[in-house]
Amino acid sequence: PRPDATLVAAVADRRDPAAFAALVRRHAGLVWAVCRRVAADPDAAEDSFQAVWLVLARKAGVVCPRHSLGGWLHRTAVH
Repeated sequence: PRPDATLVAAVADRRDPAAFAALVRRHAGLVWAVCRRVAADPDAAEDSFQAVWLVLARKAGVVCPRHSLGGWLHRTAVH
């Protein structure tokens, strides 16, 4: 498996859909758990879950450091 930093770079630099899908598969459990914990309503949690991935798709280039994607996703989901 490719490291997070490599996948984030591929998403940021080339909009690589395979790299994005790999990141979603790898971190979906974490993001979902945070969204469920923060949002009392299941529909709000689902909306938040999807929003986190939209933010990553748009702002992959600002993830810093790239090897700490899990922390970045966690902070994004909380906010």
